Amino acid sequence: DLEEKIANVLSDDMEEKRMALLELDSLSSMFERCVDNWLDEQTNRFAEMLHNCIQLERKNKWVALEQSGVSASVVDLFQMFHESLSQLFSIGVPLSKDQILSFVQQVDLFVMKYCNDVLTHHYKNKTFRMDPEALIPKFTVRRDALDKMADKMEEYFTAEGRLAAKGRREMNRAPKGEEVSMQQKMKKMFTTGKSNKQEGNKSDGNSQHARSKSDELDNKTSSHDKEDEVSDRFEKVERKLEKLFGGGGGGHHADPVELLPHKEERLQEQDLVGLCVRIKNLSWSKQQAISLEQDVKYLWGKERSRRQYLMLATQDEDGRNADDDLGDLLVNCQMALHHGQKTLIEYVATKIVFFDLREDFVGRLYFPSPSSYRLLPLLAQDGQLDSMLTEMSAEMLAVDGFSDLLWEILEKVCENIIRLLEWCLVGEQMGSIARHCDEKETGTIAEDLVSLKNYFVQRDEEGNSNGLDEEVVTSKTARLQLITNRILSEPSKSLIALFQDPHLPDDDDKDIMNRRIILGALDHRTDKAARDFVKEHRKKR
Repeated sequence: DLEEKIANVLSDDMEEKRMALLELDSLSSMFERCVDNWLDEQTNRFAEMLHNCIQLERKNKWVALEQSGVSASVVDLFQMFHESLSQLFSIGVPLSKDQILSFVQQVDLFVMKYCNDVLTHHYKNKTFRMDPEALIPKFTVRRDALDKMADKMEEYFTAEGRLAAKGRREMNRAPKGEEVSMQQKMKKMFTTGKSNKQEGNKSDGNSQHARSKSDELDNKTSSHDKEDEVSDRFEKVERKLEKLFGGGGGGHHADPVELLPHKEERLQEQDLVGLCVRIKNLSWSKQQAISLEQDVKYLWGKERSRRQYLMLATQDEDGRNADDDLGDLLVNCQMALHHGQKTLIEYVATKIVFFDLREDFVGRLYFPSPSSYRLLPLLAQDGQLDSMLTEMSAEMLAVDGFSDLLWEILEKVCENIIRLLEWCLVGEQMGSIARHCDEKETGTIAEDLVSLKNYFVQRDEEGNSNGLDEEVVTSKTARLQLITNRILSEPSKSLIALFQDPHLPDDDDKDIMNRRIILGALDHRTDKAARDFVKEHRKKR
């Protein structure tokens, strides 16, 4: 009987079609269960396929297919989604809007899961999110230890410090028989026999009952000379401590690379080409998601037309076109793919500068001063940076359609180099890797910025650009150029006066004239005025 009614639906007689469809309408709940079961089967199929694809990618290290330029996982997944969509509209039973949306939501979910897997690094049965900030070396701030030790030394080598220490000792006198304190040990360590003898002579002189005015004047002069001598000794020892602990004094080390944080083994395993393939996978997924959305709306439009032709259109569906009926589809996964692609581009650019080439860029660049180790040699043709960018370019340009991604990566590499230069010049000191930069270095920095611009613009003999647009690179170097011209070129006393301006903001991402950058510049100066100001500022904090 059911077969007969279906045959009537397919007949040419419109009246027979109408009557048969009305009779079959009572069976709609059975059709819905049939479609729902099919959707459940597809969900299980999607989950199994996604798992197998990721396992295969982990085994093969994300190798690109020769024809498409993307890896097999993304091709297999979207081929399955397109096949399932065709099957859904080929079942032969009336489909509802809710069933179509349910299918789309499942696709949306699994594409987001795939995007998450692309952004995940597996290492020794553990998963790690690819976070660009994790690639930037973290240095231990050793300023506190230095400042505390300097304060202790000042306590014994200046008159004010000794007077304050004496008052504290009177209030907290140690019991008899207690071991010699650390302060006493330091005093004994840094006080020479000559100064002890001078103290003894002073004591003997004070015990005399008769003294001429000229003798008193000579003793006062001698006392001031001694204070100056002790103060000079204190500054020398403080500078030695800064060399040991790191600081604005420009501590020196044979090779700053030895002072860099250890590289994580899991990050060393990541292959640059494999990361580029992942970026292309996400970009290709965005295109496929748009294509899949268009196919859904096209097939649903045909389904709507068929239902209207068969007089099955519901009242709320009349007069509405297919696009408006379903609305925007696969929105969540397209957003996830977009942000995932941006994250991976930033990750690759950060990895090149701050991780793969960390020894030269983070360790040796501008150490101990800009003129000592310049940027220009790091931009040399066939150098390490050039070789890595060439390898990356070959992968991104192997197949047409991904050149825009290459330019985005190159822009981020340029940004990270500029970010590193600013860190070296006005940022926090990198642990014990202490750099210094006075106003005489601004010419060197300006020349390096020109070299950086020329490297990324890549003009040929005829003046044509083969790299990034010059306006793009100029806009990225503008901030550091302003810092060089308006802050680094100024003497320390001018910067101190500017810092004390009450209208100056503490920090401002848009305006370079702020206390954070000025203090950073002073922290890289070696003159006494800058050193004393930075030290006093840290005490207040």
